[in-house]
Amino acid sequence: MLDVLSDAIRGNEHKVEILIHNNCSTDNTDGVIARWMSRQHTALCVSSLTHASNVGVSKNILSLLDASSAKYFMFLGDDDKLNAAKFSDLLLLLELKSPSAVVQGFWPGLPQKSPSGSLTFEEMTFFFYEFGNAWAGIVDRDAAVRALNVVGVREKVSQIVWPQTVLGFLAIYDLAPKRLAECVNFEIGGPLFSPLNRTNKAYWTRSLTDLLTAAAIVQRITGSLAVQKGFLRFTSSGLIRHIKGIFWNTILDDDRQSLMALRLLLISEFGIRGRIISLFLRMDDFPGLLKCVAALYLFFLRVKSGGARGRTLREAIVMRRSETLSGREPGRRYGDWF
Repeated sequence: MLDVLSDAIRGNEHKVEILIHNNCSTDNTDGVIARWMSRQHTALCVSSLTHASNVGVSKNILSLLDASSAKYFMFLGDDDKLNAAKFSDLLLLLELKSPSAVVQGFWPGLPQKSPSGSLTFEEMTFFFYEFGNAWAGIVDRDAAVRALNVVGVREKVSQIVWPQTVLGFLAIYDLAPKRLAECVNFEIGGPLFSPLNRTNKAYWTRSLTDLLTAAAIVQRITGSLAVQKGFLRFTSSGLIRHIKGIFWNTILDDDRQSLMALRLLLISEFGIRGRIISLFLRMDDFPGLLKCVAALYLFFLRVKSGGARGRTLREAIVMRRSETLSGREPGRRYGDWF
């Protein structure tokens, strides 16, 4: 990952600050980092820190933000990469327009119907799910720190897996309307390895619950209902992807993990939209009904595509899951990332 990062920033080392925080790895991560740092261009500002104990993904991200001194902040996991072909273009955009944030609007395999260019806070909520992915969002560092220092925010975001989503949208709101966000129609980055393996219900349930918690935090602080209209719109790719992930795994694994907490969150925080989505999630309590709905959905897809997608419901779902839901690396279920 580090060598790939070196390739991506080559020629722009004087414009970049790299912070590496080792979350108490038990392997030779510190040695790998030290060797890599010794080979870097002298113009590159780079430092590393090793936590004495595993502080969790979210607190590790927050520690990076606290330590950063650059104008903009983004983070990469150890299985992420930057798009080397577009990195110079990205830096030029930051220099010329000085946006409050940047989000990746281009997603391979998905219809390109999203807004692009300069976006208001309300328009950016279209990307509420996408912005939180490690390499897909960049935010003004000082505004993100101000958001983090709002009373109660640090404690709340350290408990969810989408802290960057909360801080990013609070920063965008803080800087509007003088500085708008930007949506770019190219890949800022992506996963370092081809996505493999299966997901599980626990992953998708936790991810959606934490996304909704992030939305509730932003909604309470800003007083804006824009997040509801953006992320909880019924055509939201992020919302649909999570619900599919929950339902597919319920059927395939006969996973009876309750969605009650998730449903109550929707009802308590998101008005009529939340109640409708919560009611839809009730199907998870009725496996027979859920299988019928899944069978109809897959039948529609077979008709639409003009071909069969499996002889049985199970075979069809396995195929659909392998196409639309993916894991992080070989030998590990996606849910283990938490």
